[in-house]
Amino acid sequence: AKFLNAHGIKPDLHVVIDARPENADFLRAPSDQQFIASQCDGETFDAASNPTLFHMNIAGIEDIIPDDRVAHLISSGTTVGLAAMAIAYTQGYRAIHLHGFDSSLSDRHHAYVQPQNNNDAVVEAMVEGRTFKSTPWMIKQVQQFQDIALQLADAGVVITVAGDGLLPFVAQQMGKSCH
Repeated sequence: AKFLNAHGIKPDLHVVIDARPENADFLRAPSDQQFIASQCDGETFDAASNPTLFHMNIAGIEDIIPDDRVAHLISSGTTVGLAAMAIAYTQGYRAIHLHGFDSSLSDRHHAYVQPQNNNDAVVEAMVEGRTFKSTPWMIKQVQQFQDIALQLADAGVVITVAGDGLLPFVAQQMGKSCH
């Protein structure tokens, strides 16, 4: 949301799943609603203006949610982009447009400089003869994206992926499931 607002775009929805306290800074910009995962630091919740709590559907989560509580578990993979896709579906969206969801690096950063990711290992990923600079977590995201995109497509969601990075290239290879 911070990046989008700096470029004149006010997001309707903002999703945060990362537990690092410095991620509170991402919420110090306007968005209509924030979905904050239960594993996030308290500073992140404090920075949100209109938070909705959700739980990632991870091993053991049901053991720590009290029996008398209704829990909404989001099954989506391991990254915020994948969680955002699942949340968009739960909110009734059936057309999902992905921008900046490239899973690759130009220089040493992805969409923009994020110092908290400076120590990520950089690896090469090769797909259909093309080579991309990426990180192990981004490659995992691409693998999980393929499963989630197919499930959402089966549920009537049209996914459009912009860009020329690793994930958009893989989405293009998937054909009708992604545009």
